[in-house]
Amino acid sequence: MQASSVQRTVQKRQAQPALALSLVGNLAGEDGFLTMKEVIEDLELDADLVALSACNTAGESAQANNGEGFAGLTRAFMYAGAKSLVVSHWSVDSLSTQALMTNMFSNINRGIPALSAMSDAQRGMITGTYASGAYYFSRSNPFYWAPFVYVGD
Repeated sequence: MQASSVQRTVQKRQAQPALALSLVGNLAGEDGFLTMKEVIEDLELDADLVALSACNTAGESAQANNGEGFAGLTRAFMYAGAKSLVVSHWSVDSLSTQALMTNMFSNINRGIPALSAMSDAQRGMITGTYASGAYYFSRSNPFYWAPFVYVGD
């Protein structure tokens, strides 16, 4: 492939929302990106809940800021058949995201509906602390728990 062709391919990928995936095992031609186009064209979901726990998965773009609403991957997963999603509005702290998702899915596993499960997990972060060595820290600041929203049924 010529350099100009490679550059056009990279530019085309950058022009649409995508998730970077971990590349493990037999890749069978996968490039490690799950693009909006691939979600719409290749996935047929019957999922009650999809959690997109990476940074800014709600698709806050110029369109979303102009009244377009949720865009990008959120919309793509809805088209693909997700009944509801948990998505983020801004860059997220990895350890806080892990704690929030773990607590949310533990709540769901106990039979709590997804929206309540997420709200309970967020309230737990507001009132809880975590330890790092001899120090204790609060996650009460909205930066740690508020980027995630529940969208859908």
